[in-house]
This record gives sequence, structure tokens and C-alpha cells, in this order.
Amino acid sequence: MDKKIVKDLEGLFSVAPPDTLRRSVNQVFYSYIINNKALPDELETIAEDFSMLVDFLEKADQQMRTTRNKKV
Repeated sequence: MDKKIVKDLEGLFSVAPPDTLRRSVNQVFYSYIINNKALPDELETIAEDFSMLVDFLEKADQQMRTTRNKKV
């Protein structure tokens, strides 16, 4: 991975770790579902997109932690 991307990801993870992002996205979905009678037609696609994004961020975070621990 490009060093700038790694640095940017580390910055993101320091403020919003992947598990926190997943909880936040879930809260938004739950709130939307509870407060709106009509769901968007593309809700399934939106949910899948967010799920794949957070899964990727979790893998990137784990890989970066593993790499960092090997250097120590």
C-alpha cells in the first residue's frame, strides 16, 4: 500500500475505528427504518455497499496492526 494511504487510514482509524463506523452506520439505518414508513428502493444495495466498505476497513486495520506489530 502507498505510504500516504496507510497514513490516511491510520488517521481515520484513530478517530473512527472500523467497529465504531459499523455501529454508526447501523444506528443510521435503524433510525431511518424506525422513523420512516417508506424505505428507499435501493436500501438493500446501500446496506451491502456499507457492509463491504466496513469489512474492507476492518481488514485494512487488522493488516496495518499486524504489520506494525512485526516491526516492533
